[in-house]
Amino acid sequence: MDHFSGITRIEIAQGLTAQEFNISRIISLALLAGALMFLLVILVFYQINVERAFEVPADYELDVFVYVLLFLSVVGYYVFIILPNFFLKPANLKKRIAQLPDQQTSHTTESSLRALISVDRVFMVIRLAVLDGISIFGLVILFLAVIDGTVYEDSRWWLLTLPLLIQAGITFRFYTSREQMIARLEKMARLLSGGAMG
Repeated sequence: MDHFSGITRIEIAQGLTAQEFNISRIISLALLAGALMFLLVILVFYQINVERAFEVPADYELDVFVYVLLFLSVVGYYVFIILPNFFLKPANLKKRIAQLPDQQTSHTTESSLRALISVDRVFMVIRLAVLDGISIFGLVILFLAVIDGTVYEDSRWWLLTLPLLIQAGITFRFYTSREQMIARLEKMARLLSGGAMG
């Protein structure tokens, strides 16, 4: 795709409108917001000491869920790390770009930049959704620990919020910065024009 070879970092920075950037940032924060709201609900239940308000028999072993979470975390974080190796292969990028309507009719710098933004947005959602799934599962276990009173006996159950903290750290570090988005778009443009991945 030769029409991507002429796109420079300066053109990307100038062409990336505040609206386009804000849409991507809002999407990344929205994925985080669901888990944060669930944590807020858990904290409310914890504060009202729900294990005394409701007598719920603990007929399940929370430790089993923790082992499942550990397994899902290993798999999920591995997928998060290696996904760029698959998604950002030039052949895969070209295939996704070619399927976009703009790229079938126009090859201007503006349409090429829109295509890069669309692909970056899809990639961002996929990666953050993996982290979000791990975070939510950890919070579900924590919620069960609050409901049956286990968390009051052992405060280590609050460590189940670690996946959420990791998700929040990655979101704010890589997906709420305009410079990071420009760098991602520049990297994709280089890959599509046959440049080395750096």
